[in-house]
Amino acid sequence: MLVSQDPCGWASLSKRLQSRSIFREAIIHAVGRYHEMKRTTDEGRFTTLDSLDHSIRDLIDKKYDALIKATKEVQSRIAAYYPAELRRTAVTGRVDRDPIGRKDYSNDIFTWMALSLFRHWYTLAIIHGKTHDATDMGYSIYKNIAEGGHAYLDRNMTSQFHTLFPMSSKAQAVVHTKLDGVKEDMKIFVEPVLKVCCHLDVVRYDVKWFTCVEVHEDEFPFDMDEDEDVAVGGQDDKVNKGLNGGDQLSEAEDDDANMTETVVDDDGYEYEEGEILE
Repeated sequence: MLVSQDPCGWASLSKRLQSRSIFREAIIHAVGRYHEMKRTTDEGRFTTLDSLDHSIRDLIDKKYDALIKATKEVQSRIAAYYPAELRRTAVTGRVDRDPIGRKDYSNDIFTWMALSLFRHWYTLAIIHGKTHDATDMGYSIYKNIAEGGHAYLDRNMTSQFHTLFPMSSKAQAVVHTKLDGVKEDMKIFVEPVLKVCCHLDVVRYDVKWFTCVEVHEDEFPFDMDEDEDVAVGGQDDKVNKGLNGGDQLSEAEDDDANMTETVVDDDGYEYEEGEILE
């Protein structure tokens, strides 16, 4: 839970600790709360994105772009959706052979009404900035779609529709049934962005942002930075550092230091200097 409350701060700490599990968790929550992390709060509730080093920020930006792309793909699929019962097979175009006409389509009027109701609701959500431009990038909208039922477009909301298009109570019930079918079909479209990739129990703690980001092993900045440290010295750098930051010797000096010399002790024993006798 702590990681999700200040993901950028934990991302920086986990990198220093070389903790892959904490780093992955932090990146997931940082991307999901990206629009929050961009702003500095007066309360100083969390570390902002601008405070991160480039390797972490670049990874978060990359994952954020992928998440936005995924949410827009969801929008496209929802916008292009038509219930199966509304579709027709190809026709010849000849009146005497064409069984599909105005009467045939008129039988689906209640399904078209239900689809129009849903599209009206979803279009308003986009116009009012409640999808990828929202603070939660549309999480609440897609979570409601995943729940279906009375989570959105309940009877109170649809009653406004029937004020403009009055009909019998039986006809209203049919429209509501058709609308429930549309809602059910929409659930599959939002599943990819509602996948949970973090360790946090998102139900117990009522997480209100996307946690579908996947962070792969080859994306951790740990090994990359170690390689950069080696590269900084370059092949022309002939300095070897002591374990405790002691004296630094060039390669030539190091070779001289490693040269040994034969020593004869008082008993006439010959051995190399530095050799340990047992």
